[in-house]
Amino acid sequence: MTTEMRMPAHSLQVTRQALLASVIALAVAAPAVLLLDRAINHSPATPGIAPPAKRQATKAAYEPLAKPGRHRPKKVAALPGPGLPGSVVQSLKASPLVVVALYSAGDPVDMAAGAEAEAGAAAAKVPYVAVNVSDESQIGDLASRLSGLTVPSVIVLGRPGRVLAQLDGYADREAVASAVSSARRP
Repeated sequence: MTTEMRMPAHSLQVTRQALLASVIALAVAAPAVLLLDRAINHSPATPGIAPPAKRQATKAAYEPLAKPGRHRPKKVAALPGPGLPGSVVQSLKASPLVVVALYSAGDPVDMAAGAEAEAGAAAAKVPYVAVNVSDESQIGDLASRLSGLTVPSVIVLGRPGRVLAQLDGYADREAVASAVSSARRP
């Protein structure tokens, strides 16, 4: 006697629908899963482009760059002090020495002395700044740093606004270049 198992037609239809729904869900979900996998692994979505190489951690990556006690901090040059004219401060930030010419506006002797001071600064390869002594906003507390205020004068300043040389009266370019050279020597 053979017994055949027969499924009712109704249950066969439900099974076909479930199988069809599973196939459709898999067809829709597969590309989404692949895109999500590429996004997680940082792989480019464009075919033909290789993913970036993964960085290997090494022991050297976790060692300190410098051993304590052996690192010497670099000497930082002192910045110009307060009270100096702005043009002098800017020049001292750019260069350790600056030639400053003190003048009175409109005086031809002061203008000639300023031109010589500028030529001497150029020969010594340092910045040059002219300061009008009759304008309080330009002179600032520079006058208090000097041994005496003579106009015209040429001053060689070093950081942080120290007076390294003062040439009272008219000074030619050679005298200015010589004063800068002397100020460079320790």
